[in-house]
Amino acid sequence: MPDTIEDRLADLGGNLETAAAFRSPSLIRSRGEQIRVTHRRRMTAVASATAAVAIIGVGSLVALRPTGGHQGHTVSPSVSSSASKSAPPAKTTQATPIALIDLKQDQMTVYDKQGHIVKTVPVTAGTPANPSHVGTFTITAKQDQAEKVSDSGTDTSYRLTVHWVLTLDAGGPQIYAMPWDDGRFGKGNRTHGDIGMSTDMAQWLYTNVAIGDHIKIQ
Repeated sequence: MPDTIEDRLADLGGNLETAAAFRSPSLIRSRGEQIRVTHRRRMTAVASATAAVAIIGVGSLVALRPTGGHQGHTVSPSVSSSASKSAPPAKTTQATPIALIDLKQDQMTVYDKQGHIVKTVPVTAGTPANPSHVGTFTITAKQDQAEKVSDSGTDTSYRLTVHWVLTLDAGGPQIYAMPWDDGRFGKGNRTHGDIGMSTDMAQWLYTNVAIGDHIKIQ
């Protein structure tokens, strides 16, 4: 039995050489074939995993890419591309008066839809004790005939029928014909706050304005 490490190593080498000499060539070939098969399986598994990752990556890119092949922002599936576009700002228009009543001049100026002067009409309005309300008002009603009744129990109480009446919103004065003041329109204010004019002018105004039009009193 070997006494030194060198002797033991030499003996082990001899045993290995003997085993190698007597090993069947078919066993050696089988072992080599097993190694090659195992290697091919590993390579196939790696290739399959790589292909799967590539497919997933391409799928993700397709899902994020806008349709049509054009570059653009990502559109949520629940919102159509047309709906996602910024809508143009809504147009806002100020109320343009169809008529302007100047209380100092006792005159009404009527305009067309393009802002051109159509007619000037002499009027009468409220006295200093009963001034006409000022502001921009909207025509809310039109009546070819209406009853006007003043507060009872006053020295100037009255009840009369008036024609070609325009009613304004927000407590604005009514506008109508005042034939009892013919010849004095445009020469002073004599009403309890309403706006008066001749019968012909009141009828013309009644015919040429519409509910929803604006009248400015200043």
